Amino acid sequence: MNDKTCKICGGKRYANLNICYSCYRKREKEKKEEKAKRKLERKQSTKKYKKEIEKKLMRKCDKLYQEIGRKMYDKSFFGNKYCCLHHIVRKSQGLNTRYDFENGMPVSLEEHCKIHRQQDNELEARYIFHKGEEWFNELQKRRRVIITDKLTFLNETLERLNNKLKEYE
Repeated sequence: MNDKTCKICGGKRYANLNICYSCYRKREKEKKEEKAKRKLERKQSTKKYKKEIEKKLMRKCDKLYQEIGRKMYDKSFFGNKYCCLHHIVRKSQGLNTRYDFENGMPVSLEEHCKIHRQQDNELEARYIFHKGEEWFNELQKRRRVIITDKLTFLNETLERLNNKLKEYE
């Protein structure tokens, strides 16, 4: 008995297969999608991919941090036109304080350049003196907190910053 119909839909068989052409194309498309899915899963498990995602999230958070700073301040701490938030505890020293507004000193572009180019500690020292020793010590304690899951922390921070931005709008 030579059955020339598709085993899936009952239509005319394709070439030497036991399925029709439309079922064959559908099966091939599903195989291709499954292969792409497995490839993405393998890629997502790599350290390189994780670092890439972390960097993207950090850039988004940095941008939001400065945007919120522009909504919070219209003048720098020293009375000049506001430009950005300068980190008292450097960004590289602690992820926990990187997006902390207590760590942000409102400065003008000129003041920011002075701080970074000339290592002008006087400006930072005046701000720290104004805020107080207790504030600075608390900031240093928070800096020492180690973030074990960077990706989760950054996602939570991004959500927190988005909510804070909505408050100012």
